[in-house]
Amino acid sequence: MTSISQIRRLARQILDDTEVLTGHLEAQGIDAPSFNPDSVDVYSIPKDEPASKARKDLVASTKELRDLAMGPKENLQMLGWESFNILSLHFVTFYNIASFVPFEGEISYEDLCAKVNSHNNNNNNNNNKNSCPAPSPSSNSPSPSSPPPVRLSILRRNLRHAILNNIFRETRPGFVAHTRPSLLLATDTLMYSWSLYWTHYMWPVATNWAAALQRWPGSEDEKHTALAAWAGKEANLYDVLGRDAEMQRAFQAAVEATGTSEGYDIAFTVDGYPWDKLGEGTVVDLGGSQGQASVAIASSFPSLKFVVQDLPGARLPSTAGKIPSRLSSRVSLTAHDFFSPQPVSADAYLLRFVLHSFPDGAGVDVLRALIPSLENGARIIINDGVLPEAGARRDAAAEKATRSMDVAMWLVMNAGERDLGDWKNLLRMADERFVFSGAWRPEGATAWFIEAVWTTA
Repeated sequence: MTSISQIRRLARQILDDTEVLTGHLEAQGIDAPSFNPDSVDVYSIPKDEPASKARKDLVASTKELRDLAMGPKENLQMLGWESFNILSLHFVTFYNIASFVPFEGEISYEDLCAKVNSHNNNNNNNNNKNSCPAPSPSSNSPSPSSPPPVRLSILRRNLRHAILNNIFRETRPGFVAHTRPSLLLATDTLMYSWSLYWTHYMWPVATNWAAALQRWPGSEDEKHTALAAWAGKEANLYDVLGRDAEMQRAFQAAVEATGTSEGYDIAFTVDGYPWDKLGEGTVVDLGGSQGQASVAIASSFPSLKFVVQDLPGARLPSTAGKIPSRLSSRVSLTAHDFFSPQPVSADAYLLRFVLHSFPDGAGVDVLRALIPSLENGARIIINDGVLPEAGARRDAAAEKATRSMDVAMWLVMNAGERDLGDWKNLLRMADERFVFSGAWRPEGATAWFIEAVWTTA
């Protein structure tokens, strides 16, 4: 196919998918998301509707058409320039700018700058009178709870860049107002924390990848990472989180926010596995944090019981030990290090986004730690990413999410996502009695299910 015919094909495909998407919305009497402050935030389209696939194809096709319309040279140049998208978003979240813009109406840059500095000056004075907030691991990362004063010109420069990404709008020269994305940063705690985590913490971590390779060449140790280079000492993710309360809060909120993303929706974990085949069984949810997955599954399968295990430090004080009263008899939060021998004998063991956090050696240790309590027929249910075959591009959005997570786990733990062959091999390395029984990805989900059965007979 020639490049010209490819451009035309994409344009026609975009038009066709647009008609499917808008036709569904009109038939249902609902509007599409927009940048207006009162807009809806997401498309509420059932996953099995043709419009859902059309929307995903539309996202992929418009990206490809944009790239072709720019050409290779301009594309490479734009990749460099787009790094500043992170910078302006970081500025907006670091100073929590969105919270100082009126929900309705506009505000001048001068008044906005004065409000930001006045608020932060009061916070800094209070911190000085009492106790300073816990510093970030790197001296190059000041605390977002006590930011320094900002000059008007710097504020205006960064907001005008953010406006190019539809975060705020300039209603008239010198005055700004909210768009829907900026209003979300002011009203949606999870979205704000998500943005803060990736821009204030993970962005500077990412820039230390070369320093890590130089300092620990060839190492696969979880404490020899870009995160460790940024922190200035040999440490893994959990070591760093354990000594930075602000980063830990942002991390926990980012994890929770990830669960609200379309491909990571916890509904895929609930609906994508035949939990009813476990009857009245018990499921151990390893590394289950606050128990979000177990609570969701237990709500739909009233015969199951869940034991949620995680380190005490992995739970926020505000949520630790809090399970809805209607489920308290079937869902319990317990403390356990999954590298230690498993104390609970159960019908199934759920590892949801756990093993991608560790290189193969540590992953094998996690699986082997289950063996003391495993009975014949026990199921190991891994709900995690699976790298697609290179170049397959069956679901561009899902692949982008999985490969981005793959890079992120390399940066913080020297770990990463695995392809299906890697998962099978990990089970074999742990013990031949972990017998692979199947793998599948629910339609629309980012994560797969990889199942093994402990077989001794």
